[in-house]
Amino acid sequence: MKLRPLNDKRGITISTPTVIITILAVLVLLVVSLSFTGGMRALIDKVRQVFTATIEPPIELARDKCQTRCTLQRTQAYCDGVDITVQGNRTEHFNCKQISSCPGITC
Repeated sequence: MKLRPLNDKRGITISTPTVIITILAVLVLLVVSLSFTGGMRALIDKVRQVFTATIEPPIELARDKCQTRCTLQRTQAYCDGVDITVQGNRTEHFNCKQISSCPGITC
């Protein structure tokens, strides 16, 4: 048996379009099988969770900002409170003393 040099590579070559068509065929097969087995609803729900942003209530955002100001010991900013924009145009004001506690800051 004669050994071939390392740079003499003989093998099966697969063209790029063949690989792409194979991947697409597997994806189509997966979607069809999920739709027949009833798993499509779970897949749609998971995709929807990924692409939809969860919007925190304004009080939770305000509480987070107040806690950050407390951690950084920003007394004036903590005592002034937090303004949160709701639904793009309306602004709500929150008093940090009422929605969070910060033992190191007295207003």
